[in-house]
Amino acid sequence: MLSRIHIQNFAISSEAEVELKGGMTVLTGETGAGKSILIDALDLVLGDRADMNVVRHGTDRATINASFTLEASSPALEWLREQELDDGDECHLRRIISAEGRSKAFINNSPANLSALKALGELLIEIHGQHEHQSLMKPARQRQQLDSAGDYDELLSDMAMLADDIKHRQGALDELQNRVEENNAQLELLRYQTQELEALDISSLDIPELIREHEQIANIDSLRQLTFNAMQSLTDAEGNNVSHQINQLITQIDPWLETSGELQGVSSVLQDISALTEEASSSIQRMQDKLEANPQRLSELDGLIGELHELARKHHTNIEALPALYIEKQQQLEDINQNEGDVARLTEELDRLKEQYRTNAGVLHDKRRETADSLATAVTGNMQTLGMQGGRFEIEVSFSDDSEKFPVHGLDEIIYLVSANPGQPLQALSKVASGGELSRISLAITVICASSNNAPTMIFDEVDSGIGGGVAEIVGKQLLSLGEQRQVLCVTHLPQVAAQAHHHYRVVKTSTDAHTESRVIGLDNDARVQEIARMLGGVEITEQTLAHARELLSIDNTASRAS
Repeated sequence: MLSRIHIQNFAISSEAEVELKGGMTVLTGETGAGKSILIDALDLVLGDRADMNVVRHGTDRATINASFTLEASSPALEWLREQELDDGDECHLRRIISAEGRSKAFINNSPANLSALKALGELLIEIHGQHEHQSLMKPARQRQQLDSAGDYDELLSDMAMLADDIKHRQGALDELQNRVEENNAQLELLRYQTQELEALDISSLDIPELIREHEQIANIDSLRQLTFNAMQSLTDAEGNNVSHQINQLITQIDPWLETSGELQGVSSVLQDISALTEEASSSIQRMQDKLEANPQRLSELDGLIGELHELARKHHTNIEALPALYIEKQQQLEDINQNEGDVARLTEELDRLKEQYRTNAGVLHDKRRETADSLATAVTGNMQTLGMQGGRFEIEVSFSDDSEKFPVHGLDEIIYLVSANPGQPLQALSKVASGGELSRISLAITVICASSNNAPTMIFDEVDSGIGGGVAEIVGKQLLSLGEQRQVLCVTHLPQVAAQAHHHYRVVKTSTDAHTESRVIGLDNDARVQEIARMLGGVEITEQTLAHARELLSIDNTASRAS
């Protein structure tokens, strides 16, 4: 439960701190005193978005601290352990908002983002705002409230996962089908291009070797002349070739080898040159032997290389790149075939998921119908106690499986139907005309649904607006009854509600020409009498008003309000 809240430089409060206990606690105060400041602060420390307007004028930042005591079986404690943020049986939340609008959040002194605060906050506190009856008219809120009263959370989770899976797979299928359609548009061209390349047996061609061979045959006369000249220079010209001259030089050096170490090195190099010259001569001779004119082969190569250049021109590339291009075209054809197979596989998987979704949606529909019947009976009974004798409440749960949409919450449409008075037909809650009736109906639903919620702390922020008299006293008793089961914090303007509480705080605003301050003050028994009298009376508090206040506070007296 919430054990402490401390705010500093928040809204019009420079500092306020409240130590909270179990049971029912009320916050009261004059209109405009800032009764909802603590609730607004809790909203922020539990993950709501903030702006610079929440920072007290003239200060650098606002700080909100909230502390909670957790039971060993608390879902919040389990969540903290999963996130490795637990700190014994306590949880401390802090939110800092700067005057520039920047924000920082902490869970047990560890930095946290807003989504983490929200996830944890939903396990700690349930807040019912003063405009609950307005949000309750929205179908989405009605569905959420019905589901919170039901015992099928696992089924709802499965439905959400199925819907998400269907959405992602449908997106993948749509993308794949678009790709197949685009590929099919160029499929014939792709097949023609591949066949052209296959006709030349492009994958087995060594194109660089073909080009080299073609160059050699086309230039055979020049190569013959080149090899002839080379042989003449190396070995053939009598007495005037390189080999003869090197050997002569070696012969001339030989007699001097024993007298000169340098000449020994020179002789060794010359011998190497002589050997290399002979090797070069042999290689050129072999080349000469192979240099034969081959007009037929030249013609074949001319035709083949011409075709390769033509294909390369068509594909805006060079002939050396044609083998890689052929592989690319083959891969594109394989991808098209693979895509078509993937489309079939994805379609089958999607059909299976949709069938499973519809089956689960049918089970969810039946469970919602059961919950709707029991919830409607309970709310109808509560309406009688709230001064709406003869009123009826029903929940219409209609199922539609003819849509190709697969929402995360199933295929049901939830509508709250109300008859506020005997003999009146049931109408959608959104068509109830009286503001007072709408407030009471909303409160009847909220109190019943609240009893099924597992949050250890419940906050009601002026949900009793629009009611008074004996009905207000009944509302107070219902909130007190909730306070016997869990911690209840209620902001109220009704003395009949405030008098029921175990603990009472008053919000007071003081103003000067240069300063406005809102403070939260805990009330003892005498101070509670004064505050209840203020809420009952007018400008002046009379003895009669004080007597009435004491009478309200004595009803159900000390035993029920002991902390």
